Amino acid sequence: MKNNIVSLNEKEKLAINELVQSLKKLYGSNLSRIILYGSKARGDATEGSDIDIMIVLKEFDKWEEEFEKVFNIINEVCYQYEL
Repeated sequence: MKNNIVSLNEKEKLAINELVQSLKKLYGSNLSRIILYGSKARGDATEGSDIDIMIVLKEFDKWEEEFEKVFNIINEVCYQYEL
């Protein structure tokens, strides 16, 4: 049986780095953690696997507003890196 496990490719690594830098710029000290989880983090991702990232803030007022900000950043990064 062929092993179809893949890890983060170079484009994905660059995109994640860009995302991290953008989130640090946006949230500064309010950014608590950025966590890569799921199959990519475990190293058992396959060809169609997505990238799972959790963003933890120390404080926020309205989750809908923060969701929109993060969603827009993720869309920009995905577009830039063709993901």
